[in-house]
Amino acid sequence: MTDATSVPAERIKYSPSVASLLAANTTEARLGRLFVRFCEALLDPNADRIDDSVTAGARFHELEAAGFPPGPPGFKVFRKQINVAFPDERVVIMSMRFPEPDIIETELACTATHRGELMGIPATGKVVEFTLYTRNRFEGERMAERWDRVDFAGLLAQVRS
Repeated sequence: MTDATSVPAERIKYSPSVASLLAANTTEARLGRLFVRFCEALLDPNADRIDDSVTAGARFHELEAAGFPPGPPGFKVFRKQINVAFPDERVVIMSMRFPEPDIIETELACTATHRGELMGIPATGKVVEFTLYTRNRFEGERMAERWDRVDFAGLLAQVRS
């Protein structure tokens, strides 16, 4: 886990049902806690912390399709850009589902202030809100494959409006 000074606890919160699930002693709770560890790595300004929570050959399908380098190196480039643009990003994990062993699907409600350049758009100081849907496959203690769905056009519209 990241230390408390890297990612303040208030940046990741949970719906009551997720908080209850994470407190349990079940296979699903264990997988949920691994996902939280991954979220902490995403929000950490030191993108190298991602290596602690993903496999060396992890796949990030949407980023690869968008032209980012494959695997953790491309994901780190992306997260560095997001962390500069939205250094105060906050996440509420709204739901977790476990459709298959080692697979977790989540719904994340995200809020952030646009404080740095994003895709050539200078900081606007605007607060944005978006929902991120993820599907993550874990191998052991680390995330090995990720699919995301987010309305990125809607996010950019919030920044530009």
